[in-house]
Amino acid sequence: MLTTGVARLRDWLLPEEDYGRRVGLQPLPTRIPKRVLVIEDDLALSTVIDRVLQSLDPSVEVDWAVTEEEARERVMARAEEDPGQPYQLIFTDIFLGGPRTGLDFWRWCQRIYPDLPLVVTSGLATDRFYDALGAGEVGPPYLPKPFTVDECYDLLVGVLNYDAAP
Repeated sequence: MLTTGVARLRDWLLPEEDYGRRVGLQPLPTRIPKRVLVIEDDLALSTVIDRVLQSLDPSVEVDWAVTEEEARERVMARAEEDPGQPYQLIFTDIFLGGPRTGLDFWRWCQRIYPDLPLVVTSGLATDRFYDALGAGEVGPPYLPKPFTVDECYDLLVGVLNYDAAP
């Protein structure tokens, strides 16, 4: 198990110039995020997530939070600058420091910014993630940990390319 984790970590930490050449990566999304909020208390993942976001657009602004409360504060501060959509993408872990979870944050965001793309990640098995959502609730896109650079990139591109407009 440890060997598999080390191999995946090595896959995550490829040099930045290799990301664009990786086999299987989707093309860039049609909607490039200019501002992204990442809510993650595992700082070991920050390099991975940052590199994937930089591969989408090297000029992307990334704000970080480690608790749900800190994430809400960041959204409210950005909303003062851009009330329509403070971020173009939010990437959150479920289990964070503090009493609230990434799912609590997602539900809060859904009330205020229902069209804001949000991706949830966690070490939970996919079926446990949907159990945590509750019966009948349609949740955000889910990326189970551990994930590869390709999996993260492909999911983010898919989310950013999704257009719910009729």
